Amino acid sequence: MDFVKGIERIRKANLKIRNQHTGNPKVFASSLGISKRQLYNIFDFFKAHGATIKYSRSLQTFYYPEDFDIIINFSVKTINEKEMESISGGAILSCPSIQFYYTEGHYF
Repeated sequence: MDFVKGIERIRKANLKIRNQHTGNPKVFASSLGISKRQLYNIFDFFKAHGATIKYSRSLQTFYYPEDFDIIINFSVKTINEKEMESISGGAILSCPSIQFYYTEGHYF
């Protein structure tokens, strides 16, 4: 499940940044199992949600200079065809390589 993997990578990236234990960009991306470009896509996602991310060359780690945390929760529910037909409206929220479906106060 790519969606679940993506969420787990975001959680892991956030934890490593909060603990100031990332390593350089290449090491950090490798520890998440992604490319450096995908790592910077995650940074863009964090920044879009209010994070400031800095890099310390002396400590070789990314860190949040201001208090920041991101919590992502999701649930999976199977619905039948009739339920799908009753869903109206909504929007797709996206960030490179991360997409969410939002309807009536719920993210999918």
